[in-house]
Amino acid sequence: MDYCHVLEGNTRDVCAVEAESKRKVDLANLEAAFRPSFESTQAAAATTVDATYAVALKRCNDKSAADKAACLGEAQSERRIARANAVILEDNVQPARGPRTRSSGAGKPPKRADHRQKP
Repeated sequence: MDYCHVLEGNTRDVCAVEAESKRKVDLANLEAAFRPSFESTQAAAATTVDATYAVALKRCNDKSAADKAACLGEAQSERRIARANAVILEDNVQPARGPRTRSSGAGKPPKRADHRQKP
């Protein structure tokens, strides 16, 4: 973000949003890697979608009225598609959840054999 201060106008705003979005995405991906779970992976995907959308909105601000409306519509449709892909991913990857139970002896360490002879 230090390099954004030399820019002017909307370019400066876009640069700042890109830097902040990158920071948020990197943090979410780091969280997903540090605490791997389905929820953290989904949170990282949602953060990526939202960050991309925020940058697209800022880029649309620099356009004329007709072009801006088309740009916003395109950004919204891309966001909807990305969110739909994340939901499809969720449906395909979500692990089955249920109570964890132990069956007879499963998961227990084997008993040590007593090698001494019994009288």
